[in-house]
Amino acid sequence: MDNMKPEDFFLLILAELNGSVESETRIQKLAFLASKEKAIDLGLQFRWHHYGPFSNDFKNCIKQLSNKLVRIRKEERCTFMGDSYLIHIFDLTPSGQARVNQLKKDLPQHKKQLIHDLVVDYGHKPLNDILDHIYKTYSPDDL
Repeated sequence: MDNMKPEDFFLLILAELNGSVESETRIQKLAFLASKEKAIDLGLQFRWHHYGPFSNDFKNCIKQLSNKLVRIRKEERCTFMGDSYLIHIFDLTPSGQARVNQLKKDLPQHKKQLIHDLVVDYGHKPLNDILDHIYKTYSPDDL
């Protein structure tokens, strides 16, 4: 299994997704799938939560990166029924992009490939498809 710091993983995923990711749920699921399907050890403990696997440590890691390396925006969205909800959007800052550039120089090619493969497999899928895959493939006992 390949080790990677969760903050580095988060920044690299953002970069692979053109510098922006919508939804904390999406990024949480990508971290879970990285550990389960790409054998990337992020050192995170996941527990089953409202939308499947969730890591509070990863949430805190993301918060620590905010404003310096990552900007977190909140947008109000509406469901087709007219109900509103907030979504978090994560964007790389110029400092975050500089950190990514350094990470890419230092990261072994096989780890870059694992990140790339994860994004190809799941990065652009609708969130509901990712959740369906997780619910069908994993259970709380798998955490």
